[in-house]
Formats: sequence, C-alpha cells, structure tokens
Amino acid sequence: MRTANSVTELEASVEKRIQRLARAMSEAKIARRQLQQAIDSINEGFILYDQDDRIVLCNRKYRTLFPELADILHPGTGFIDIIRKAAEVGVVAEAVTDPQAWIAARVEHHRQDWSQFQQLLSDGRWIQISDRKTDEGGTVTIVSDITHFKRL
Repeated sequence: MRTANSVTELEASVEKRIQRLARAMSEAKIARRQLQQAIDSINEGFILYDQDDRIVLCNRKYRTLFPELADILHPGTGFIDIIRKAAEVGVVAEAVTDPQAWIAARVEHHRQDWSQFQQLLSDGRWIQISDRKTDEGGTVTIVSDITHFKRL
C-alpha cells in the first residue's frame, strides 16, 4: 500500500519529467526554426528527403525555382509525386517530349549515392542538380540556376 508521501513523490517526479519534456520540445522547435532560416538564406534550392523519399525540409529558393510545383512542396510529399507533377506541367524541356523517359532518368539519378547533372527547363533556364544520400538513407538535393554560366 502506498503512503501519501510516496504518492506525492511520484507526482513530483512525473511533474519534473513533464517539464523536461516540454523544455526539450521547445528547444527542438527553436532548432528547427533556426535550421529553416539557415537554409532559406542560401542562394541555391535545397530540399531534404527522408529515407522514404518524403520531403522533410524545403527552402524558399527551391519554391522560387519551381513555382509550378510550389503547392506540393511541403513536408510529407513524395519525391515521385514531385517529379510526376514536374513532367505533367512541363517544367523540364526533356520531360515535355518524353515524360516517362525523363521520370525514369530522374529517379535513377536520385537513387545514386551521389549524382550531379544539368537540365534545361522549358522556360529556357539551365539548372544544375546535385543529389547526395545522407547517412540515414535520405537524400539532399541542391539546385543551382546556372543559366548565366551556360550563356557565356
């Protein structure tokens, strides 16, 4: 049988754990906000996929580079959904002529441990895409607008 004193000690212990958990959650929220601000400040498009190929983070520049896809560029969206929509709306010049071949090639690049290639967009811009696997099995994709360099 528990005494009133042991119940009070148990309640105090639970309260301390709840406070520690609340602090940890607050710190995690702050860290995530700082990370988002950091990736939003870079000049390249940045997107992080988890091991299931679903968006974890995406920066503003990526959305700016692909305004036709902005409505689906949010956490949880799958990589395959993004490239299918890109093909469907004609973002990439190559995808307009043969969408299935472009999708297959893009998936192949994305599956490699490291991949870098250039692509002509339908609006005449050139981009360089770099995909790199993370230690956890996700993928980081960096997209740079290289139009200026291609026109030199």
